[in-house]
Amino acid sequence: MRPYTRANGYRLLSGYFAAAVGAETLALERAHVFGCPAKGAGSFELLDNDAVAIDRDRQIVALSDLEQTPGLGRNHDPAQVIDFPSHACIHDTSQVDVGGRHPLSAGRVLPLEGSVVDGLAEVSNTLSGTTLPMMTSLWVDTHCHLQLSSLPVEELLERAVDVEWMVVPGIDVESTASAMILAGQHPERLLFTAGLHPHDASKWPEQRDGLAPFFEEATAIGEIGLDFYRNLSPREAQIEAFRDQIRIGLELEKPLVVHVRDAFRDSFEIIDELGAGSQTVLHCWTGGPKWTKRFMELGVIFSFAGPIAFETGDTVRRAAAVVPPGRAMVETDTPYLSPPPFRGEDNEPARVALVGRALARVWDIDVDEVARLTSETAAGVFRS
Repeated sequence: MRPYTRANGYRLLSGYFAAAVGAETLALERAHVFGCPAKGAGSFELLDNDAVAIDRDRQIVALSDLEQTPGLGRNHDPAQVIDFPSHACIHDTSQVDVGGRHPLSAGRVLPLEGSVVDGLAEVSNTLSGTTLPMMTSLWVDTHCHLQLSSLPVEELLERAVDVEWMVVPGIDVESTASAMILAGQHPERLLFTAGLHPHDASKWPEQRDGLAPFFEEATAIGEIGLDFYRNLSPREAQIEAFRDQIRIGLELEKPLVVHVRDAFRDSFEIIDELGAGSQTVLHCWTGGPKWTKRFMELGVIFSFAGPIAFETGDTVRRAAAVVPPGRAMVETDTPYLSPPPFRGEDNEPARVALVGRALARVWDIDVDEVARLTSETAAGVFRS
């Protein structure tokens, strides 16, 4: 990742690895592990603007190559573990020149051995006799419309340092073509899908032939489905386009990336009738426990997005609670549905970890395990 040189400071989000050169402040928000060369930074601040506990109330931060004497501040109580190199002179307002090997602020910050490898800090230590959680697995963002984002794709990829690879869905001929171009430019990190979104299902007769060559090349068929909430296309047209595209996916033996909104019964019946359950991914799943259990019987995979972390997302969380970890994936649906604390902003793949954290709280397992399990599932769906 390129160095950030904004003079007024820069805020890093979970999983980022970046250099801060000449910044007045470097704010580390929702930190798990950071490798941060910081040259000339005036101060470091550890932030926690989310009311939800982060990694069992612990933050892990690894800093390296510190030049000049920065200040260190924080605005929350949970215990932190920070690794400073021995040559760094770190201080806060109450204790100065601790040399990176002594607790700060009455033991709230503990020293930690660490090293930076490929942009990630590998760290290990114990706190109160318990091994600290480490992120050793990378995420897969299984649904991100990079071609629809207002930000340059290269910047989005650069910022998503803890995302190993991503799936870029098409929603019509034009967006599918753009997705395919992006996948060709970044084959190591991007796959693309081809399909007509239910919002434009009335255009299926004219889009079908244009999409045909993309169906052959795409990793999956989608984004397809039914949306009876907005009804931007007549329901009859949505059902026709959905059925036809499912049949194409079955014939090509490819996964189906399915959008369902206020159309659970019709979607269930069509997928069941056509025997497509084992090939179906229910993208940005928002159904409740009842429909989740019914769809599980068809063999579908559930992909969870920002709504699982919303304050209003209790229904989604209760649904996720009945989904076995091996049947779930995570996504951002970039540029939509940005999770807290970024509601209202354009979403990006770098925030998929926030979805994973919400899922970890639902399942009461370690975040790293969620990353590993959901990534394995994604590989089985899209790369097998």
